[in-house]
Amino acid sequence: MPILDIFLCTLASFLWGINYIAIKIGVAAFSPIFAMFLRFIIVAILLIPWIKKTPKQHWWPLFKLAFIMGTVYFSFFFMGTAGVTAGEASIVMQLQVPIAAMISAFIFKEKLSFKVFTGITIAMLGVIVTIGTPDHAGSIKPIIYLLLAALFWAIGNIYAKRLGKIDPLIMNGVIALFAAPQLLVLSLIMEPNAFHSLWHSSWQAYASLLYMALISTVVCYSIWFRMLQKHAVSKVMPFGLLVPIVAVISADYLTGDAITLHVFVGCTLCVAGLALVLIKRRSGLQNLAPEES
Repeated sequence: MPILDIFLCTLASFLWGINYIAIKIGVAAFSPIFAMFLRFIIVAILLIPWIKKTPKQHWWPLFKLAFIMGTVYFSFFFMGTAGVTAGEASIVMQLQVPIAAMISAFIFKEKLSFKVFTGITIAMLGVIVTIGTPDHAGSIKPIIYLLLAALFWAIGNIYAKRLGKIDPLIMNGVIALFAAPQLLVLSLIMEPNAFHSLWHSSWQAYASLLYMALISTVVCYSIWFRMLQKHAVSKVMPFGLLVPIVAVISADYLTGDAITLHVFVGCTLCVAGLALVLIKRRSGLQNLAPEES
């Protein structure tokens, strides 16, 4: 892989790790579901030129994908992230890879090799170490939300794989277009006072929304899918292992969430397990996108 492409893959993973900090800032200022609604509005506006290019036969499948990935996944993801630190959220969300491996094995009738099974076990152990400490006794609900988010991420990606090759910017644009009104309705029901935050939030909160929409969704996904088109998946996907590492370190420096021993050990185990699952893995997981934070 050329040095420039290595740099771009690293850059995308780094920016996705930082995105966990942007999410924490966003959900601190806005209600979680409402924050996701605002993010998707921005994404839809930015990607109007690509939305207009959407083939007619893709509208209905993308509507269903928008419900799974846009409404359900991101609602659980943002509600979960609001209740834990950015580093912890990034580690728990890495369970999406082994979950996808298990679902993919069931759907595509694949056998999980001993290496992959071992990797899944180690990754799950890492998550248990991260969240299974006494200080998280009151944080079980956010953890459940994150685990459900990981599950729906896996389901959504496998469904997206069955849609065939679609321009990622078209996919992200249409998902944003369809998911935004769904999230608005959900927010009005569950977060009746959410609109008040529009007039009382800082510039940092609005900057976090722009970061989530422009950098995380548009820029990073453009880079990532371009790299997947140029190189073997086995060479690109391991760069995603940098995401939880960057999230944990940046949370320590930017938000004051100290890297405790259990978070460090949990992150190390999780990354090691994911490495066994991802590196040189050729299966139904090949065309799965990394988790979008």
